[in-house]
Amino acid sequence: MVKEIQKIFGDKDYREILFKSSHFLIFRLLGFIVAYGFSFYIIKSFGEQVYGYVALGLTLFSILVVFGKMGFDIHLTKKFSAYDDLDIGFSYYNISVVVASFFSIVGSGFLYIFAEEISIKFFNKPEFTEYLKWTVLAVPIWTIVLINSGVLRGVRQNAVFSFINFFSRFFVTLIVVFIIAGSSFKNGYVIMKSHFYAILFIFIFSSILTLRFKKKNSKFKKIEDTWTYILETIPLMSSTYFYVLLLWSDKIILGVFETEVNIGVYDIVTKMAIVITFTYEAINSILAPKISDAFHKNDFELLQKNVRFSVRTTFITGLGIFIAILVFHRLILGYLGEVYLSGIYPLMILCVGKILISLFGPVSDILQMTGHQGVYSRIMFITMLLNFLLNYVLIKKIGITGAALATSIALLNMFVISHIYIRKRLKINSFLV
Repeated sequence: MVKEIQKIFGDKDYREILFKSSHFLIFRLLGFIVAYGFSFYIIKSFGEQVYGYVALGLTLFSILVVFGKMGFDIHLTKKFSAYDDLDIGFSYYNISVVVASFFSIVGSGFLYIFAEEISIKFFNKPEFTEYLKWTVLAVPIWTIVLINSGVLRGVRQNAVFSFINFFSRFFVTLIVVFIIAGSSFKNGYVIMKSHFYAILFIFIFSSILTLRFKKKNSKFKKIEDTWTYILETIPLMSSTYFYVLLLWSDKIILGVFETEVNIGVYDIVTKMAIVITFTYEAINSILAPKISDAFHKNDFELLQKNVRFSVRTTFITGLGIFIAILVFHRLILGYLGEVYLSGIYPLMILCVGKILISLFGPVSDILQMTGHQGVYSRIMFITMLLNFLLNYVLIKKIGITGAALATSIALLNMFVISHIYIRKRLKINSFLV
């Protein structure tokens, strides 16, 4: 055991992955604590119904932002990590901002205009209208924030990337809520209003940090390169769309068939279960550029070594977190209120699902960073359809337990298929053993 630890800290690549991913993990954990505090504050100050509306609004927000950013954040990480000349990277950045801004503004504008019709006719929740309006107003701004964070990740500013992506939004929102809630305390949508102003502040902050890497004489690429870049982004964009629909379709379908309270309960248990993946996300945030670098240098031995280290580390830590959830889940759920204890079975299903998929390693990063975006996109499309079908059938029969079961099955399906493809095509073993 001691020799194994000495081997890990004696390896330059392992040390880099562990050290740099620690920034991600710290902010991810802090972000979870703040998000839990955010949920607790809303539940205790506004009630379970308002929290259900907020949870639904934030779900739609996450989906719309992914559609807005169009995969440019991932592509920019690849571009900035591949080129030493940052002028080239910022040429792609300029294109990304223009295209993403246009589509996110158009889409958000459409939803804002028809917010009342969507709330009444689709969700059958008239009170949701104001929540939805403030939700969509924030979408174009956060889209650019995530594009900025993709650049920061590409230039190895991992601590800043982690702070922006996983901590800043709920932290700043809570601050804004405390500032403005006094005058509008009776209106639950003040939460989404505060969310909008918080994102506006983070946008300014992230833009300043990103543009300080840009030289004054940075130039746009020629139009031929522009179209090539956008076409290269399409597989990334498609797979990202499918992935976010896979992750969030359960809450959307719950929004149609279930009460606001049950939506809120499910949102809480998904927040708890996702803690299992924190180490997975932390290590893979550092691993992704290293996979790209090793692949383009044809150093498959290094690539395999780093993947093996990643999957073993994330499984062991995820298992430890799962055990902690088993011990403390009643205490955490009961602290929020008696109604949240109804989420115990969905929580256990989601946790087991997270442990099972951690066995298969960073399959999405391997496929996207080795030029197999198209394959990953097709796998995601199949998984998304399966997820929609399972959620629709199971939610109608067994409510939030069905949502947990459907999502876990669909995600496991994606990881198994991806692993098989990687093993056969790239000759890389991403499985634990």
